[in-house]
Amino acid sequence: MKGIFKKKITLVILLLTVISLIFTGVILAKMVKDTSGEEQRAWFFEESIQTGQPVVLENAYIISNDGNKLTFLYDYKNYEVDGNMSQEYTGIGDIHIDGEKVSKISIKPDSIKGVLQSYTEGELVLKEHGIERKNTSLPIYQLVDGQVKQREWTQMIIGVSNIQCVMEKGVVCGIILQEDIVPSDIRVLMKNGSDIFRSQVYVKKKSDDSIIHINQYMSDAGLTTYTLEDANGMMLCDAQGNETGALFEGKLHFYLEPQGIVLVNELPMELYLKYVLPSEMPKSFGEEALKAQAVCARTYAYTHMNNQSYAKYGANVDNTTSFQAYHNTHRTAETDAAVDGTIGEVATCNGELISCYYFSTSPGVTNNTSSWGGENREYIACAGLEFSEGLDLTKDSDFSRFMTQQEVSYDAVSNYYRWKAVLDISTIHDSEKGALKDITVKKRNEAGYVTELELAYENTTEVLMHENKIRKVLGAYLQEVILQNEQVRTDLSMIPSACFEVLVNTDGQIVLRGGGNGHGIGMSQYGARGMAEKGYNYKEIIDYYFENVVIKKI
Repeated sequence: MKGIFKKKITLVILLLTVISLIFTGVILAKMVKDTSGEEQRAWFFEESIQTGQPVVLENAYIISNDGNKLTFLYDYKNYEVDGNMSQEYTGIGDIHIDGEKVSKISIKPDSIKGVLQSYTEGELVLKEHGIERKNTSLPIYQLVDGQVKQREWTQMIIGVSNIQCVMEKGVVCGIILQEDIVPSDIRVLMKNGSDIFRSQVYVKKKSDDSIIHINQYMSDAGLTTYTLEDANGMMLCDAQGNETGALFEGKLHFYLEPQGIVLVNELPMELYLKYVLPSEMPKSFGEEALKAQAVCARTYAYTHMNNQSYAKYGANVDNTTSFQAYHNTHRTAETDAAVDGTIGEVATCNGELISCYYFSTSPGVTNNTSSWGGENREYIACAGLEFSEGLDLTKDSDFSRFMTQQEVSYDAVSNYYRWKAVLDISTIHDSEKGALKDITVKKRNEAGYVTELELAYENTTEVLMHENKIRKVLGAYLQEVILQNEQVRTDLSMIPSACFEVLVNTDGQIVLRGGGNGHGIGMSQYGARGMAEKGYNYKEIIDYYFENVVIKKI
């Protein structure tokens, strides 16, 4: 009997040893502490008890196991349970829940590190390792000020973010984001009109004027991706070498897809800005206005570096006004000087980069983000209210006076400072709504911009509450816009701004009187020009259009 008993003891010891080696621990944890610090029954214990089945918290982040307390982060919440692991471990693992206890912790110590180059739903590319398969859904963790935070893909920056990929059976199951790095380069997807694909691409290298047919070269070499650079820059051209567009500096990345070639230009941020600035503001606007534009453009670029739209192609932004106009024209000495004169400077609020919006022309007062719905951002000001002479621009009568007053604001030199839009409402007949019969301004914000517009159709009534939608919907009926210099525009697809009043509604026609060009939020470019002409410097211009903002080096 004693021998049998000893064998049983030995088996128990061996079993406990195996359990210890795989981090099995019986943790008495009916009650846990969540992120708020309050004790409560955790959902995973409840689910396991109710179903009678184990629950696995996959790819949780084990923070610590101090003082007989296991702390981990899962699904954006911190949990603390009683218990102990057999050895110290910090990192990603699966936590197995069985009834009222944690029955096992499967750690995942294998990982690779590198710079994130691109990603899709099922793959990511690291600069140092190439293509790696990944789970379609995986957590991203980052150590911030001694605490582990769960992050989103939107906080990763293509071509910049250093990541540690935790591997399980050769597949990335979790990501640990390393320290934040200020991007030195930016990657711009060069759209082909409204498309991202190009059927045939020819590139001329300026160092020797050699022409490369990219499609043919990639096909012959069996490549799906290809990178080209030249010390003297590169130009897109036709098969005969006739150049099109401006010089490309930096690198050109080509991605071969069934629909055609995708082109991405990678270059230093400050060099990128030297092509943005002349594309967004004429060099004639003056040194201080150009400097203000440079700070806004740099801030805007940095805040949009983590955009996910083109992650598959390793790009941060594109070259259109969906982000910032880029490479529409050649560099100039004046715009280069503005970038160099503000090198590294960005606009911040409470230590964070702001969304540094800008637009063409205000009607004298700038808009706020209530025009986009939701609350206004603390750094967005309704600049120019002093030009409204104390009028309450939320009232139609005061707004009408504002549209006709003689007070001249900083934007007055723009042809879009005041305009009239003629809508031909007889041109469209919706099968369900019927014809548009009338429009009524129901609500304005403090700057006079329409935030609620009622459209009366034959069969129904519709209310629009977003400045962009208001401009687009009315743009469908737009016949012509008469600018303040009497120039007539018939080529516009939307009304210039949402700052307007209804003047006339005759049979088949509605006339609007308005002012400004663009969404009206942030810095007015023509306003910056006007302020510069009156002697204001670029920091004073930015301070006028934004509140609670500090300019600092990034």
